[in-house]
Amino acid sequence: MLLELVVLIELVLIISVIFIERKQPSEAFSWVLIILFLPGLGYILYLIFGETWSKKRAKRLKESVVRDNYKNELSRYYQYLAQHNYTKNDYFNPYVKDLIDFHRNYSYSLYTSDNDIEVFTWGEDKFSRLFQDIDQAQDSIHVMYFKIYRDSTGKQLVDHLTQKAKEGIKVRVIYDAIGSMTPKSFFHPLIEAGGQVQCYEESIFKNLLRLNFRNHRKMAIIDGKIGYMGGMNVGDTYLSQHKIKTPWRDTHMRITGSSVLVLQFYFFQDWARLSSDITKDLPREKIARYFPSNSSSTSTTNTNGSGMQLVINSADTDSERIKMGIIKMINSATENIQIQSPYFVPDRSMIQALKIAIYSGVKVQIMIPEIPSSFFLKPVSLSFAGELLEAGAEVYLYQGYIHAKTVQIDGEVCTIGSTNIDIRSFRLSDEINAFIYDKDFSEKHRQIFLQDIYNSSPLYWEEFKNRGAIRKIIEDILRLFSPLM
Repeated sequence: MLLELVVLIELVLIISVIFIERKQPSEAFSWVLIILFLPGLGYILYLIFGETWSKKRAKRLKESVVRDNYKNELSRYYQYLAQHNYTKNDYFNPYVKDLIDFHRNYSYSLYTSDNDIEVFTWGEDKFSRLFQDIDQAQDSIHVMYFKIYRDSTGKQLVDHLTQKAKEGIKVRVIYDAIGSMTPKSFFHPLIEAGGQVQCYEESIFKNLLRLNFRNHRKMAIIDGKIGYMGGMNVGDTYLSQHKIKTPWRDTHMRITGSSVLVLQFYFFQDWARLSSDITKDLPREKIARYFPSNSSSTSTTNTNGSGMQLVINSADTDSERIKMGIIKMINSATENIQIQSPYFVPDRSMIQALKIAIYSGVKVQIMIPEIPSSFFLKPVSLSFAGELLEAGAEVYLYQGYIHAKTVQIDGEVCTIGSTNIDIRSFRLSDEINAFIYDKDFSEKHRQIFLQDIYNSSPLYWEEFKNRGAIRKIIEDILRLFSPLM
């Protein structure tokens, strides 16, 4: 009788997972196997790391009356940008224009053409420039990071922000509770100086069933004129001071131009979601201060600027906008595709898109770190990379830790942001990527990739296919748990 009851409960749990994940059959199958292999525990893992009803609840929470009203006010400025920043794009290849239109229609992403971009591949350069820009701020500083470590670099950030708050500059900070594991007391000097700090999902235990729904974005906006975004968080780790993951190679950008105001828009969307009383915190009539229509950020006189669209993923949508944009890039490529990601756990749709590109004669190059984020991740990443290696892709293991999240095609288009090539980034976390349309910029990024090859070891198919049987078994077993990674 007891056994029959256990089997019945297990069957009900499996059916519920299949129903919830019905739009993602491969993920549903993986979760069913996990529940079968780990009775009881498997479903608990699904409640914590899967989508479940909590994702739907998250969406309802975000759609509060206050936030919607505030969002409508923000949208007026978004519409202003839309009216003033779309160009003919008549110098683009047809498929590039097609990519731009795809993001406008699917992701509601504005195209701006007046952006200047500075790329940082090492933390020292990025933090030096960021702190310099913060020190020169005249009006406002808005910072959002998945991780702000309680270390020397994190303290430097807080010190610089605190000084500006004392000078009367408006300072707002968002950080993620799970990502940072930093107590709010770390920010007390900033708060006492007049700065405002919001923590994304501050209570870990209260939000246990939403551990996977993180704000993974990494960005800063100074005066509505300078923006930072990319793969780097704030911490000594990003200065290659990690005990194991070193040297640490990453990619981050400093942007000036109209896209900075789009970054500003996205920041305030998240701020509105976290603020207990957004109408008191930031009255509607004062929001215009952060979207100056006559600032250099909205100037379209820069005819040599880079074209850009900023695309966001949110845990409250099922659109997988960034993943769809990357697949659109892959499908559009005719010559080469270069991918860098610390996590390489693609779903079947991306694997198939890459295979189609390979068999169509497109050169596909994939770079992942030699030093993995975890013991479990490396076998899984190598399993997926090996599948593409067999099809004809080139796979490189960066000698150190590469945390860059980039895709480049044909020397025409590249995307840089916070998004890993994994299910968590594509479907569960809040992410942001810039899709950049500029031949010169893409060529520079291609050269960065080629330089990274010199610091990498190639993975050869003949060697990979002859790996030991135990290693293959471990890869196959761990691959079943890919939805958790």
